[in-house]
Amino acid sequence: MKQITIIAILALLSSCDKLVQNPIDAYSSDSFFTSQTAAFSNLSACYALTNMGGQFEGGNNMFLDAITDNAYCGFTNQMGYFIALGSATPSLTGKYADFYRTYFPYKGIKSYSFFLENI
Repeated sequence: MKQITIIAILALLSSCDKLVQNPIDAYSSDSFFTSQTAAFSNLSACYALTNMGGQFEGGNNMFLDAITDNAYCGFTNQMGYFIALGSATPSLTGKYADFYRTYFPYKGIKSYSFFLENI
């Protein structure tokens, strides 16, 4: 019985080094921002999440640039026009009907925050 107790205590006190490893298939903020190239790579990923490539009144606009309250929109059937007038409502239809749930890039905002915290 004494030998079993000693073996059990030794087993409990021995560490499990094989189980405590950093993941090798994912980056962490400690391991990713180690070079300027890695930082630029992360910044490019942020831009990719916030540039919708023409979804909002023109190609290659940064997301939401064309629909601010002081924006000019030459088309009277586009969301930017209604926002500039102050008459945008949830009842507007078309590709903006489900605007915030579908298009708004919260992932992009999260990525920018992560980038700024770790750069």
